[in-house]
Amino acid sequence: MADEHKLIVKSFADVPYEPPEWLIEPYFPLNKVTLLQGDPGAGKTAFMCKMAALVSNGGKLLDKQVTQGNVLLLSVEDDSSTLRGRIEASGGDVSKCFLVEEAYAITFLHEGLQDAIKETNAKLVVFDPIQNFLGSDLQMNQSNQTRPILSYLAAVAQETNCAIVLVAHMAKAREGKSQVLRSLGSADIPGAARSVIQIGRDPANQGRCVAAHVKSSNAATGKSISYTIGERGGVLIGSYVDISAGDMDTSQTRTTNSVPYEAEKLVYIVRELMKENDNIERLSYETLNSIAGTTLDGRMWNAEVKRLSRELYIRDKIIVSAEDRKTESSFVWHGETIKSCGKSVRGLAVRKAPIIDLDKGGLNQ
Repeated sequence: MADEHKLIVKSFADVPYEPPEWLIEPYFPLNKVTLLQGDPGAGKTAFMCKMAALVSNGGKLLDKQVTQGNVLLLSVEDDSSTLRGRIEASGGDVSKCFLVEEAYAITFLHEGLQDAIKETNAKLVVFDPIQNFLGSDLQMNQSNQTRPILSYLAAVAQETNCAIVLVAHMAKAREGKSQVLRSLGSADIPGAARSVIQIGRDPANQGRCVAAHVKSSNAATGKSISYTIGERGGVLIGSYVDISAGDMDTSQTRTTNSVPYEAEKLVYIVRELMKENDNIERLSYETLNSIAGTTLDGRMWNAEVKRLSRELYIRDKIIVSAEDRKTESSFVWHGETIKSCGKSVRGLAVRKAPIIDLDKGGLNQ
């Protein structure tokens, strides 16, 4: 009699490899679930309407080819007329984009969901926002309740050969917390997604949005993409940008805490230094204190560098680092040349960043 508890074990050599398929590589995999997260008003829905427009025409997202197909939107945060306007303004073919009426009454487990995807032959299916489709009896913070739903959605994506995108609001940023785990609800939600994209604002230009790829299970993460929102909510794709989700979180935290970037002591000092200098290999902490009117020790200056270096690079294209001992540099401060003490000291290095053309990807209208 066979042992009913015996596990079936086999070699991976007997498992055929199936390369991933893409709606838009590497941001939106086919047959899988993608999570798109961002704060309210960050531009999440507008971005997805642009993706719907690109899919409807089979265009390009910068240099990435977009698989052409139909789109199915289930949204409760915007009315159908507004969504049509956004898709049209983003250059989409609305005859290939479909909606589900009264989507507010539908959950992920609705019996007609797979039929609707098959009927529309959708390659892209968007649920906006995820909270509305979990059902009133389900606690989204409970893994044991969300895990079966997410497994089911992954199976639906596989069976219908579509890319399912879940739009989610984010929890408040906390230092040290992974961007992958920023969406509201159970950690199983981003965990089940094969791709996670975070939407936010450019720290140096609040009128510009950024889509940062923070998780990719089937390829290397993609570069961050800038875009602007115009008339009728239409989106104009800009370029690849060197802005991370962490950069956007830092900027958002600064806004929340009402601490102006310009008021930071380190920001003021390095801005003033770079008006008359291009590269200062070493400024001792003692010298920094003398020109800044502070009494910070090396540990405190290093903490300021760690906290502000990325923002200084993004906003001002200034590179600041705390390095090992070097001979202190001479520099110019408000027209006066400050001579080196001639000693090897601990301190900061400050220089202007090289100019890089981030618009090489061109515009995608």
